[in-house]
Amino acid sequence: MIVHDELVKLMGGEVSELVFAKSAPTIILLAGVQGVGKTTVCAKLANYLKKQGKSCMLIAGDVYRPAAIDQLVILGEQERFSRGQEKNIDVAIVDTAGRLQIDKGMMDELKDIKRVLNPTEVLLVVDAMTGQEAADAPRR
Repeated sequence: MIVHDELVKLMGGEVSELVFAKSAPTIILLAGVQGVGKTTVCAKLANYLKKQGKSCMLIAGDVYRPAAIDQLVILGEQERFSRGQEKNIDVAIVDTAGRLQIDKGMMDELKDIKRVLNPTEVLLVVDAMTGQEAADAPRR
C-alpha cells in the first residue's frame, strides 16, 4: 500500500479525465520517445473509448517506421476501428514518430503537426524506464 500511495502522489495525486471537443471529432495526439509503445497505446486507447460508446479512427503518423503503419492497420482491423470512410467519428487518435529531445528537426516536426491538427489532447507516452526525463520533457 505504501508503494501504491507513493506512486499516486508521484503521478499527480488526482485523476485527470480526457477532454473531448465540443464538436466531433476530438483529436488526440500521442507523442513520446522511440520505442515506448505509442502505436500500441493508440489501439488500447481506442479500445477503451470504444467501450465508452465512442467511434474511433486511428491515424498513422509515423512515416519513418513503415512497420508502425502496418501495425496500426492490423490493430485497427482487429478491433474494427474506422479506416476513414465513416463520416461520424467521435475521436481521431494520431500516432506520431518517436523522437529524441536532441533531434531538433523531429521536435520541430512535432510542433508543426500540433499546430496544424490543433489537437484537443496531447498525451505523452513514456515507459517505466524514462525516469526524470519524463518530468522535463513537456518543457522542451
